Amino acid sequence: MSQRMLIVESDQSTSKLFDQWLQDMGFQATSVGDGGAAMQALRSQSIDGLILDLQVPVMNGLTMLTQLRQRYADIPVIVLAGVEMTDSLIEALESGARDYLTKPVSQHLFKQKCRRVFLKDRGSQLGTHSQTFKEEGFNPELN
Repeated sequence: MSQRMLIVESDQSTSKLFDQWLQDMGFQATSVGDGGAAMQALRSQSIDGLILDLQVPVMNGLTMLTQLRQRYADIPVIVLAGVEMTDSLIEALESGARDYLTKPVSQHLFKQKCRRVFLKDRGSQLGTHSQTFKEEGFNPELN
């Protein structure tokens, strides 16, 4: 059985695009538009991975990530944010997100990061955050 991914994204067109890309990779995908619906989905479904926009309504992504780590610590998370949200991305990575994507998201980078985070051994921390930043040419000291 394929892994089940939960997409937490308030923009429906982006959510549909991510859903299609995940299906292309062999994942099952479920989408919700806010943090409250995401927590309900986590309680009622078996979820293997999460794509989490940091700017969703009802419960923002950072709050949700904190609660997620307390209840479902083993679920890998990739966070999404705008380029201008550098501090939030750093906070999310420090709070347990495995990786991040900045909007707008390219299909190639989305699939690359999903493969690395969701298809590798879930028991290990995959790479380092500094390596992730270097791959995208991001240097927090300069931004």
